[in-house]
Amino acid sequence: MMKEIFPSAARTATTTSDPIYRKDDFEAMHIVIIFTVLATITVTPKIQAQDVFGNWYDLLTGAAAAAPGTVVLKVGPSITPAANLAISDFVPDVFRIVMTHSGATSTTYSVALNGGCA
Repeated sequence: MMKEIFPSAARTATTTSDPIYRKDDFEAMHIVIIFTVLATITVTPKIQAQDVFGNWYDLLTGAAAAAPGTVVLKVGPSITPAANLAISDFVPDVFRIVMTHSGATSTTYSVALNGGCA
């Protein structure tokens, strides 16, 4: 299943998605980030998971992006780990995407999920 997390739009501040809920048979995912306008600041993508108490913790933090292009973050039990890109772990029941901006300069990007979520 594919799901749009953030449509392509200009943004000037850190953006956090609503909680995303994993489907029962869902074991792996790709978060696809397409930066179309990015200059003078960086944007750091992050996948956060939620614990039983409602607290958020970092699951995977991507490298700070500084130029237009595509970044794919991968999570799954059989994925080969790669620094700031992929982890070998299960997909949590509840997670979210955080795009942290280093400044207020306008940048344009979209974020999509490729995996099994409701």
